[in-house]
Amino acid sequence: MQREYESVLVFDQKLTDADIDKLIEKIFQLITKDKGEIKAINKLGKKNFSYPISGQKQGDYVHVEFTAIPSVLSELDKSCRVTDGIIRYMTTQKIKTVKTKAS
Repeated sequence: MQREYESVLVFDQKLTDADIDKLIEKIFQLITKDKGEIKAINKLGKKNFSYPISGQKQGDYVHVEFTAIPSVLSELDKSCRVTDGIIRYMTTQKIKTVKTKAS
């Protein structure tokens, strides 16, 4: 069963836009190989960190919304962990909220 997820990826500030696009494409292929679907991608640009991470003070942020089966998340986690250029990443399941009528 497909579920909705969103990920935030933080890339090394030294990477060019072309390098980041290649890494994003690799992530997309991983998500879509089991009939997952990319819903949205937002390149948020360079942001300053609150504290240095791996000796860096900035990173390029990318927000991705997608649907996939749960088993894809473990593959995505492994891929992000071993890929040079990805400093941090986090994936969460989107929870659908139900609006109720106020009494």
